[in-house]
Amino acid sequence: MNVCTIDLQFLIPVGVGLVLVMVVYLGYRESHKSEGRTTRHFRSDGDVWGILELWAGMKNYQLADQGENSRSYLKQGSWFHFLDPRVSISRTTTEYQLDASLFTRRDPFTSFVMMIAPREIALDKAHGWRWKHDQQFIASKDVNVLIEMLNAGIDRIPYLPME
Repeated sequence: MNVCTIDLQFLIPVGVGLVLVMVVYLGYRESHKSEGRTTRHFRSDGDVWGILELWAGMKNYQLADQGENSRSYLKQGSWFHFLDPRVSISRTTTEYQLDASLFTRRDPFTSFVMMIAPREIALDKAHGWRWKHDQQFIASKDVNVLIEMLNAGIDRIPYLPME
């Protein structure tokens, strides 16, 4: 047998398989881009930015982005956790808006594993089992502490851990 023929017989099915995997991946990715953010609106006369900085220091969140009327904080998990909680507060002319969600980490190590996960997950929507070590549960608890510190009458984020 010719060596070139053996290589072509092997490469054609592999190439067709890779094309099929990419088509399925791209279709699934388009349908699972984002599942939203948890949003709360509130009014406050207090030092919201100071409370936010104090909370971030207590809960180990790092400043990810800062604008004139907004701040965004990120808490990166260990290499094992693929979901990173993000919290941002922005100010409009009349009120503040708090947004919280989990973002799937996209790095070379996790990109293939997490390709089927949505890009962003709201904290107040159930996703599978909830237990006390779940990233969504932990982030909900963190944001509820911030809500209590702001003392602005905002609804807490519900969470139901499985013990």
